[in-house]
Amino acid sequence: DAHAHAHADADAHADAHAHAHAHADADADADAHADADAGADADSHVHADADAVAHADADADADAHSHVHADADAHAHAHVHAHVHAHAHAHVHAHAHVHAHVHAHVHAHAHAHVHAHAHAHVHVHVHAHVHAHAHAPVNAHAHAHAHADADTHTHAHAHADAHADAHTHVHAHAH
Repeated sequence: DAHAHAHADADAHADAHAHAHAHADADADADAHADADAGADADSHVHADADAVAHADADADADAHSHVHADADAHAHAHVHAHVHAHAHAHVHAHAHVHAHVHAHVHAHAHAHVHAHAHAHVHVHVHAHVHAHAHAPVNAHAHAHAHADADTHTHAHAHADAHADAHTHVHAHAH
């Protein structure tokens, strides 16, 4: 279990559903799961990188641009779900890279237009440091929550909701 590379690409055009699953197991406890579902015509990009117990969920619905980035370090699980309903074409790319001991990187891309809301959840044990910034000109609100329980229990939550025609960028880094 030195290096494991998994690529899953799926393109969905017009009322089509694309499912991309990538599983990568490393030497220790590195499990990376990337699930990307694209329904209907649209582009949706979701990025989730995890080297530890990290969960990143991103949902993009409607017309608009949503970018979600979740990074974490330690041993773990990364789940990325991208649901897109809109018009255009949906490209879903799932990449899983595992490096010998405990590195699991999962990339799921999905883009949507108009009325898009992106949710980024990152759960990591050990250190967590999160900053989320969202830009949305019309009727958009961004919420950034960071909770630190103890030395070994840190939960970082980054929520960014953007409604109407706008661009939303969410970056969540947990180490």
